[in-house]
Amino acid sequence: ADSISAFLNWMVKTRRIPANPVAGLERKNPEEDIRHPRRALLPQELEKLIESARSSGVEIQCFDGEQRARIYILSYMTGLRRKELGSLTPQSFDLDADPPTVTVEAACSKHRRKDVLPLHPQLVPMLLEWISDLKPDQPLFPKLKRRRTWLMVKKDLERVGIPYRNEEGIADFHAAGRHTHITELLRNGASLPEARELARHSDIRMTMKYTHIGLDDQAKALSKLPWQRKAQVLAHIHPYATTLYVPLRCLLAIPQCLVLCPTAAATSQPLPTESPFARLRRYRFQISRSRR
Repeated sequence: ADSISAFLNWMVKTRRIPANPVAGLERKNPEEDIRHPRRALLPQELEKLIESARSSGVEIQCFDGEQRARIYILSYMTGLRRKELGSLTPQSFDLDADPPTVTVEAACSKHRRKDVLPLHPQLVPMLLEWISDLKPDQPLFPKLKRRRTWLMVKKDLERVGIPYRNEEGIADFHAAGRHTHITELLRNGASLPEARELARHSDIRMTMKYTHIGLDDQAKALSKLPWQRKAQVLAHIHPYATTLYVPLRCLLAIPQCLVLCPTAAATSQPLPTESPFARLRRYRFQISRSRR
């Protein structure tokens, strides 16, 4: 929509048309007007999808079970789109490079640019087997871009009892491969800029639309939050606050004879004898020094 509007504004500016015919039209909010909400597959769901295809013994969209399993694996481990997968030949892979790479030609890339992507180390031996009997220019998956890949995924999922559609969205070919690829990158430690580069998105906001981080992922991330950091900072300032954490301002306000010091009692160390005002000055100095 932005590109069309910019083009029409240029035509108005160069006096090719008298006015922009789409000026003033209300635009839909892409966050609210989602036509096909997608969901990423869980790792165990992806494993079942691949095994379902291999053990099916049926042909769907002109691909047998083993071919479909290979398509699912390559889609997930590279994040390539359907048209890009359909363009791959043995010449597209450089398996002897360090690291091994796959090349997507500009004519087949969505943004019309030649892309070179690294390959997962465990994918390399599989590719060596898959391309061993193919000619250098022979496609791995002939006419894949013309096939209804969503139907392949739907039937293979339903065979093992996984719903194609649930409250989170649909698990079509694009979701099972590319969405799951990007989501699992982030779940397993990749940064958002790294995921954007591997997904070849021009805008990081697009990458964020491909990530499906649920409540379990949020809870796992939250569990890594260090809760003892304040206690450790306080212990650095006051040696008797390691076993009982109280706010520093409360510790300074309590009379010296009423301060509970279990560490001191356990180690038979004497309580400090300096006045509260002297302690306050010393603690302020130590805090300012620790912040440097």
